[in-house]
Amino acid sequence: MNKPKLAICMKDLEYQARFVNCFMNHYKNMYELHVFTHLDQLKEENPLVYAIIITGEYTLEDMMCFVERGEIILNLTEDFVEKKDALVENFICTEKYQEVYKIAELVELLVADKVRGQDSSFEKSHEIVGVFSLTQEAYQTPFAALLGKIYGEQQKVFVLDLQTYSGFREEDASSMGLEDLLSAVTTGNHSKSRILECIRHEADWDYVCPVQNNQCLAEGSKELYDALIALLVQELGYQKIIINFGSAFLGQLDMMEQSQRIYWLCGKEPGWREEAFSKELARLERGLLLQKLQKIEIPQISNREMSWRALLEKWNWGYMGEYLRGTLDQEVPRGAAV
Repeated sequence: MNKPKLAICMKDLEYQARFVNCFMNHYKNMYELHVFTHLDQLKEENPLVYAIIITGEYTLEDMMCFVERGEIILNLTEDFVEKKDALVENFICTEKYQEVYKIAELVELLVADKVRGQDSSFEKSHEIVGVFSLTQEAYQTPFAALLGKIYGEQQKVFVLDLQTYSGFREEDASSMGLEDLLSAVTTGNHSKSRILECIRHEADWDYVCPVQNNQCLAEGSKELYDALIALLVQELGYQKIIINFGSAFLGQLDMMEQSQRIYWLCGKEPGWREEAFSKELARLERGLLLQKLQKIEIPQISNREMSWRALLEKWNWGYMGEYLRGTLDQEVPRGAAV
């Protein structure tokens, strides 16, 4: 993936080391970081190489050569005073000692603005991929995570978990999650920082903690989940949405039909529930959805007693990961990296 390049060069090298470490832990799948220990090293680079230059405690005079050639500077300072000067609109200051996610939020907005400025036809786009099963439900969570990991090597990925008792909420059970996001969509009362509080980051993909009250999932609707996806794409720039389907909700078949494909997890022999589902789709004349179902046979050596994280790693380095990578290599990623 052609990730936006960020240059980092700060006077406080101890703070810079902590900042880079934290940024790499949470946002390495979003950006390509280039770290410098002295400003002269950065000045030797070609102009306009970086989406953003993140500095610390440097003055406008120090950075003027970059500003004059059109670079965007984000300066982290202890003496931050919020103000706007039209003459130095590319030299943006923010508080040094604040939560890293707030700095990351500002970086994302600046990168998006720069991309739009370079290409007036810029438009965020996304595709939806589904995971579904009627006989191998226990494997949906690790399979959705595996898709997130593989797609995340090329695109910005979000896993939307709509399966009851999926197991994603195995830690930090009291944290904000899907219920909070759905409430924000319903009321229209949301901010980017509040959205980010609900998001959890894996190495190559993001997800939101599942609902604490699983009844909420069945009470949802396609319109509600569509609005949630639109919000995530608009605010955070996700390019691939992986939906882990579970309990039926109003408009679920329509939502599955609008997906690029549905990975239908099954066993070696078709079960009676799978046959009933296929007959129901035929009766409803859902030929398009039938065409989008891609059956995936779960390996017999898979262990239901393993955690979803353990199965994810096992599949990633086995036949399943190899097969999926071969399949996804044939796809052409859509949208621009943000």
